[in-house]
Amino acid sequence: MSAPAKNADPIAIDPITFEVLKHRLWQINDEQSVAIRTISSSPIVVEGNDFNVGLFTADGQLTTAGVGSLVHVGTIGEALKSVLRLATRIREGDVYLTNDPFLGALHQSDVVLLSPLFWQGRIVLWVGNVLHHPDVGGIDEGSFCVNARNLYQDPPRYFLKLVDEGELSNEVEHTFVSNSRLPDMVALDLKAQLVSPIVVRGGVVFTEGLKELPKYERKRLAGLEVLQGEKPVTTPGPTDEGIVRQLG
Repeated sequence: MSAPAKNADPIAIDPITFEVLKHRLWQINDEQSVAIRTISSSPIVVEGNDFNVGLFTADGQLTTAGVGSLVHVGTIGEALKSVLRLATRIREGDVYLTNDPFLGALHQSDVVLLSPLFWQGRIVLWVGNVLHHPDVGGIDEGSFCVNARNLYQDPPRYFLKLVDEGELSNEVEHTFVSNSRLPDMVALDLKAQLVSPIVVRGGVVFTEGLKELPKYERKRLAGLEVLQGEKPVTTPGPTDEGIVRQLG
């Protein structure tokens, strides 16, 4: 058996596979948005478009952003960093919820849900979404608490595991929903958010694609570094693959 080449490209991936994965992830991410808008009954979501979705790498790098409110993409990423820092145990099927501005949320009404996608025992993607709920408590209706005199008169701040290895915690769901003046609408919006990771799992589970995801991410990030000028390209090639090959 021949020894592997010393200068083997660690981010080598067939360019067709790269493009297929890129567009597949875009499509799956769009399907997250469609699912949320279809299930939600809130005009804030359906008409105001005050939500967004995203896919992230295992270490929290943005892979694919949704077409909703772009400011939310950054909040999902910051909330994911908090999950990675604070979660004691992360397993397949888990879903974390936070609306804490100190953990990445824009404000308490913007509720972030995050769920890991595993393949062969390790995380290959994080699925995230954020949605503005019509009321999550606090001293003022609608949860824009302009009359609050201190932090504790604002809406509650949560960091919760809503789903544990695929099992929804009714206790956690009840605690979150019951603090709202509009529990039925908030409960439906939360269900819409919970459907989002299911949509992604159904679309991403194809063995070859999952196997190539780490290489796809490394190549994509390397290409971004070129575009941002962080790594010079001394001998530009005619294709994306040609450019990336010269980064090593």
